[in-house]
Amino acid sequence: MCAWPRRPELVAALLALCSITQVLAEPVPLALSINAEDHGVHLVELDEHQHIRIAREVLLDAGLAEDKLPAAAWLAPQDFALSHTFDPESGSLALQVPADWLPPNQRDLSGREPIPAPLDNRSVYLNYAFNATRRGEQDVDWQAPFELGLRYDAWLLNSTYNLDERQGQRGQTVLQRDDRAGMWRLALGDVGAQAGPLGGTQALAGLRVSSAFNLQPGFVASPSLQLNYMLDTPAEVEIWLDGRRVATESVPAGPLQLNNLPLYGGRSGNVRLLIRDAFGEVREIETDVYISSRQLGRGVHQFSYSIGLPRLATDRYANQPTALFEHRIGLNDHITAGLSGSVDDTQWQSGLELAGARPWLGEWSLAYSHGGAHAANSGHAMQFSLNRSMDHVLFSASAFQRDAHYQTVGLSAGRLRRANVRMGLSSGWLRGLNLSHSWADGELTNAVGDTPSARSRQWRLNFSRNLGRGLAVNAQAWHDTIRHQSQISLSFNWLFGRELASSRLDWRDDDQRSWVNRISRSGDGQLRDGWTVELEQRQADGQAEPLRSARADYDLNARYATARLGYRRDQLDRNGEDHWSLRLSGATAWADGKLALGRPIRGGFAIVDAGKTNVDVFHNNQLAGNSGAMPLLLPNLTPYYPQSINFKLPDSLPLGTRVSSTQHKLSVWDGGGSTVSLALQQLNSYEGRIDLLSPDGQRQPAQFGALVLHQNNGDSQRIALGLNGFLYLDQIPPGEYRAEVLLKDESCHMILHLPQSNQSFNDLGVISCSLTAS
Repeated sequence: MCAWPRRPELVAALLALCSITQVLAEPVPLALSINAEDHGVHLVELDEHQHIRIAREVLLDAGLAEDKLPAAAWLAPQDFALSHTFDPESGSLALQVPADWLPPNQRDLSGREPIPAPLDNRSVYLNYAFNATRRGEQDVDWQAPFELGLRYDAWLLNSTYNLDERQGQRGQTVLQRDDRAGMWRLALGDVGAQAGPLGGTQALAGLRVSSAFNLQPGFVASPSLQLNYMLDTPAEVEIWLDGRRVATESVPAGPLQLNNLPLYGGRSGNVRLLIRDAFGEVREIETDVYISSRQLGRGVHQFSYSIGLPRLATDRYANQPTALFEHRIGLNDHITAGLSGSVDDTQWQSGLELAGARPWLGEWSLAYSHGGAHAANSGHAMQFSLNRSMDHVLFSASAFQRDAHYQTVGLSAGRLRRANVRMGLSSGWLRGLNLSHSWADGELTNAVGDTPSARSRQWRLNFSRNLGRGLAVNAQAWHDTIRHQSQISLSFNWLFGRELASSRLDWRDDDQRSWVNRISRSGDGQLRDGWTVELEQRQADGQAEPLRSARADYDLNARYATARLGYRRDQLDRNGEDHWSLRLSGATAWADGKLALGRPIRGGFAIVDAGKTNVDVFHNNQLAGNSGAMPLLLPNLTPYYPQSINFKLPDSLPLGTRVSSTQHKLSVWDGGGSTVSLALQQLNSYEGRIDLLSPDGQRQPAQFGALVLHQNNGDSQRIALGLNGFLYLDQIPPGEYRAEVLLKDESCHMILHLPQSNQSFNDLGVISCSLTAS
């Protein structure tokens, strides 16, 4: 009998020493590779002609497709035309299989991080503000707006109210439910409704059901750029987009699928793959793509259905049931179709929309709508747009037309035709130069029943360029050949550090001129303050002296509130008028039993509690504040997106302090909040001596016994006692513990008190424990 080694390089020598009979009696261990990828050492069978049989389970474990392999337990590669190479000198077997036999390999190149699911929570926040203004010698006008948000797991109640010196007025009140799995939202109360690109918009008191892709930030609603390729060997793949490398991936042999390449909607791109296989051969694949900003992926639905009573300008509703809807679906990766409509007791409308994109054409959309009054003639409206982004040129064109009989909910009646053509340069010395021509003709009915003319024919030239070192220039000129109006504007912006300086000059052909100079420093939304200083001069035709204005604002971003103090002075001739303004705003939030004060909340929030430890808190790597005696409120968390909250510990922490974690990942609901805690635990070392106290009062040391310490979480720790009952406890949190002392056939129970201390070592002295019979 031959004893086959596990080292493949010794197999060749043993093959020469062992007879064929012995070879057939025992499988041979060989180093197996499939499509140049190592799969370890496996046992195979050889016959006298060195024909090979390999176990079917070995090939299945390597990932080969089950339906491609014969059903026998042992398979001979030569029986089903499988290319293979057996090398007895190295003790290796190399198989070459078709790439589609191997498991598929998918790579997501979007760069998105895994998103933690928002925890079910109950949270409340209240935003409040106070605004006061005074103009000249007039009385002070003031307002006090409030916003309440109540989150109960997937449900959110949001309501606004405004109080001023005359009366109070309710704003919007809405109860919404977010379904993250289905990416849709139910809203009850004051909702906004729309009926497609040619329909109107209407504020309703009622119900709205709509898609909400933002509930899953990792979801790509538009057609994702996907490339497929078959790799016969392991390879290194370089992905180039518009001449720049965006990713490099090492992938195994088999079907390769690259998903979500970083090409965003509304532009074209050139994608090139460089594939370097295991033998050093390089292959290149190149393709042109175009992604539309209004296009949906295959089978993706985007919708909004609303029904209710129209809300008037004040807190009143019209007794006129109204319904609006729009629904779009991606028919394939090139065409998206949509239906829309609206109806009330006086008018109706229905519409159709098609949108798509092709590399040779660009991004296009076409919409048609038909509607009007129930008791009158109906009309129609049409709209077409085309956008093309090429290597050096940007081109867009649009046209819109509706007749006088077209009428729909939330849209004023009137005849209107409009067209626009724009062309711009995106590279070279003249990049940033845009030329457009627009034309409009019609009559629109406004809110008071007038039908002013909407005729215009305008040429517009715009140049915008970043000159480097924070300096940018923008120049605009337009001329209307029907209204006989012209205007030229020139502006400069200079960003240095956090300061932004700008200057803008406007001139119109009717001798109206203005010159505005501004310098500002923006706050970063955390704890940095901002300010603005502005000087303005305006002069109209026939005006002897220009109107001069000076304005100064200061924005304070404190931990518990924000404030803005503003002053403006208008000077005309020798007459001047002063304007003063003050705004104070803040928020109170509660979540998971913790209360915090801070700046106004937008989106979601987090309450950071570090006990009484003075630590710096960072939100997405930006310093957000300091958590000390009071919890810190982080007020502007983007809902459903991953948020990073980190702690920077002070150097003054006592020795032996145990920290649970200084880095936290979370996501929050819209209008909801969560808590982040820094758990610090002081670990001390203790020493002492344990004596056993008998019932008759005799004392003896618990020499060489054992102490069983019962933790509060149910765990137990056994600690050996030394000479004279010496006890040593290392890195133990202070507190009271149930303890048991064991000594031969005797035992006793006690409560062991470990005091809080800043000392590294603490002497417990002599601890007495009363014995009981075991």
